[in-house]
Amino acid sequence: MSKHLKIFVSVLFIVIIILSVCITRFYFDVSKDTGKNISTPVIYSRTEQSVDGLYIFKSESGLLGVSDENSNIILEPQWNTIEIENENSFIVSSDSFGSENLYGCVDSEGNVKVPFIYSGFEKFGTENMTFYVGQVAGDSSCIVYNNSFNPCFNRVWQSYEISGNKIKLCYGENIYSYFAGDDGISLKSAVVKNKAMSKKYSVNINSRVLLSKLDYRNLEKISDCISAYLNYAFTENNSYIDEYIIPERSQEYRVFFSEYPELVSKKLRAVKDISVYQEKLSDGSQYITASVKISAGISYIIDSENFDLTDNYRAVLRFQEKEFGTVSMISASFSDDRIKPEEISDSPEN
Repeated sequence: MSKHLKIFVSVLFIVIIILSVCITRFYFDVSKDTGKNISTPVIYSRTEQSVDGLYIFKSESGLLGVSDENSNIILEPQWNTIEIENENSFIVSSDSFGSENLYGCVDSEGNVKVPFIYSGFEKFGTENMTFYVGQVAGDSSCIVYNNSFNPCFNRVWQSYEISGNKIKLCYGENIYSYFAGDDGISLKSAVVKNKAMSKKYSVNINSRVLLSKLDYRNLEKISDCISAYLNYAFTENNSYIDEYIIPERSQEYRVFFSEYPELVSKKLRAVKDISVYQEKLSDGSQYITASVKISAGISYIIDSENFDLTDNYRAVLRFQEKEFGTVSMISASFSDDRIKPEEISDSPEN
């Protein structure tokens, strides 16, 4: 996915949430005065168990609302279901959009906090910090909210799996495992899938230090840069890396076997292993480095003789952390793309 498309998707996500809230408010006139200014109402039935001194009650029409211990109405009875999360957050459902019962969240004033686009919510986390997964109605996608019902990520995830205080979030073939603690949610492992020259590969990261610095967007950018550089290194087509180059900055991006005019052809056979780590050079500069081990085949001519060679090579890509928690690729090259004398003698002729 190109950088411009990713920006478009992020903006679209925000627009969808805003539109969903606006549409919900159009359908529900729930921003009414609360129990502060309402005399004691006649309540048909009330639950015996309170949450933060609040009770769920049922009106004569069979719809649910929320009242305080003095029977003052907090939420008008117009909901099919209600879950009291705290004194200012209520997960409610309604079928006012049609036959399907949709879920959202409103505050104690009846204002919409989470739009009514969900088939339900699932919770995970700790006793002191709860997170909510809104399951988008009609498919398996979801949005994750914190205990204030603000989105945790600028993304609609395609699927999820909860186990205790852990959640696995999937986007395409990418898998991110998060841990929910009292201090919030943190990334514990990531598997990012991609391909270069039609060869598939995975970037697997489990380093706690590295994952504390890189979110899913940066991990996907590093993976995209690896793909772009390998495509460029084997095709010598600058368009693959144009969007990752920083203007007005000295950078080095070398093609594969760039110093050998004898080379006839080169072919990427496999991306075998990728490791991402923090690196500190002798001059004190620090980078995030991706080491990429590949298998490649080359054909070359020396002294009018044709040779074929298949071997493993290593590409090194360096990234620099920038402001706002982003990373930028600043160099990429192969550390061992050269023809050795013994390789010439061992290589079979065409």
